[in-house]
Amino acid sequence: MNSRTIRSFAFRVDGKQSLSACLAIASVRLSCVFGLASCLTLLAGGCQKTPKGMADHTEISGTVRFNGAPLTGGRITFKAGEGDPGSSAVIDPNGRYKISAPVGDVNISIDNSMLNPAAHKGKERIQKGAGPRPGGFDPEEVKGAYVPIPQKYADPKTSGLTYTVKKGDKEHDIDLTDK
Repeated sequence: MNSRTIRSFAFRVDGKQSLSACLAIASVRLSCVFGLASCLTLLAGGCQKTPKGMADHTEISGTVRFNGAPLTGGRITFKAGEGDPGSSAVIDPNGRYKISAPVGDVNISIDNSMLNPAAHKGKERIQKGAGPRPGGFDPEEVKGAYVPIPQKYADPKTSGLTYTVKKGDKEHDIDLTDK
């Protein structure tokens, strides 16, 4: 029922609307205002919480070194566990990375095989990976020079690289060896 309907049922006394009709119109308008305010409050409150099943994230940066020297390019991934697609970032030619990592225990992988020219001989060189996730951004291009590192580092299950990410962490350097 809207205010026009209520007005049409209003009793008129000497050409004026009765008090009960005015109160009915005012209550409909107030209901609309409170309903709209409630919806906006729910929407704003929902924006501040992490969706169920999604981990909080924090920005971490650092340097990846291989045998003491900065790794000259590649991709780093922090993976929180099974079912987690992981957070990934580019390692620049100076070995630096910056990633939005999930808070908690993570397994880390380092991969620079996309920079290996021998692996892409006769094929178009692919440096971006599989492309964006649905609704995601196009991945940043990996730049740098290929340095052969042990294959174990490319998989978070075999890399042996683990870390506990805490809210507010800022730096985490990673040292790889050929052993």
